[in-house]
Amino acid sequence: MSQIYKPLTSTGPIPPDIATTYQANTGTATPASNILNVLGINGATTTASGNTINISPGFATTQFVSSTVLKTAPITLTRNVSVTITSITLQPGNWSISAVFEAGDTIDASIVEVDLSISTVNNTLTGVYGLSNFNEILNSGNESYNTSIPAYQVSIVAPTTYYMVVSVNFNGGSCVGYGTISAIGQLASGGSGVTFPILVSQGGTGLTSTTANQLLYSSSNSVIAGLATANNGVLITSATGVPSILPNGTTGQVLTATTGSPPSWQSSSGGVTSITGTANQLTASASTGAITLSIPSTFIAPGSIEVTTTLKSDGIFTTASGQVVKITTPGAYPYTTLTTDFVILVDTTSARTIIPLGSPTTGTMYRIKDNVGSAAANNITITPSGKNIDGVASFTINNNYGAVDIVYNGTQWNVL
Repeated sequence: MSQIYKPLTSTGPIPPDIATTYQANTGTATPASNILNVLGINGATTTASGNTINISPGFATTQFVSSTVLKTAPITLTRNVSVTITSITLQPGNWSISAVFEAGDTIDASIVEVDLSISTVNNTLTGVYGLSNFNEILNSGNESYNTSIPAYQVSIVAPTTYYMVVSVNFNGGSCVGYGTISAIGQLASGGSGVTFPILVSQGGTGLTSTTANQLLYSSSNSVIAGLATANNGVLITSATGVPSILPNGTTGQVLTATTGSPPSWQSSSGGVTSITGTANQLTASASTGAITLSIPSTFIAPGSIEVTTTLKSDGIFTTASGQVVKITTPGAYPYTTLTTDFVILVDTTSARTIIPLGSPTTGTMYRIKDNVGSAAANNITITPSGKNIDGVASFTINNNYGAVDIVYNGTQWNVL
């Protein structure tokens, strides 16, 4: 049957036909009079009460998609060659697709036949998703003739592109085409056996699926991307803000920031190795981790000190049971005392000289003793450097196993 249409006055989509039977996954839902009939879809559930059928949709977001080639910028047609006028890409869901096409002869032509198809194959006619044609011989030029495909229902589980394909048979002259393909539908947000992308703003792109523990972020404008995580990893960003996962480091490493670069795991050996105060110093070995505490002056512990190996002292420790002092046995003479000396045991197999240090601190004290028992024959002479002992230049120990304590009072040494 021939169909001749007047020129289009608008480019909007053809409204969908009014359905008389609605398919749901539990059966067929038929509309009843005087009630609001809701479209049932795959993945929906239905309940019935009296003349009312309630359908719980398995889909949520409604979307309208349309693409138009305007009359002012038409597609040039070749006789009897199938060509795509325009196309749309639909996401998983239930859709109602329609198409409107106009053919015009820009130079006098005889249009014989127009075939219009909604196809899933580019530049290929197919009747699977709707086919319309008309057959008429027209001899007047510069007129427009149209045909359309009413709303056609499809249900898809993956993104699908639909093409408005046309083939025009005409004699003489030239012919152009233009029109609109559009669809309205409900995007999948659930439902049996349906997969769907993560929704983003119109014109954006998303993911069709995600994995466990995956992070979603915007990799560029209106684009959603996924970022896989790592066990015990750390979320970091580049200098331009692009996120990434830094895998966990090894024992002893620390997260280090570097100007202009993302953080990274580094060995802790480059950190602080010493803490210095006014009266003590704490030093840590970067290679072995050993910590050394040096006490150049009096150290008072508010509580107990537990030593599991060896306690090294450069002076005197006072304990609850008495004093623990350092003992020095010189290997060569004359012997000049050190600030760390306290008890000095002298070998009197020969006459010996002990020289207290030249710039002592007030309160410095030494105990000097004959350790062999020969001081009567081989005297021990104590001769301070530039200081007197009780007003004289030296002091002598001349009795066997003799001993003397001397202390510096800030001016000279005193014998106790």
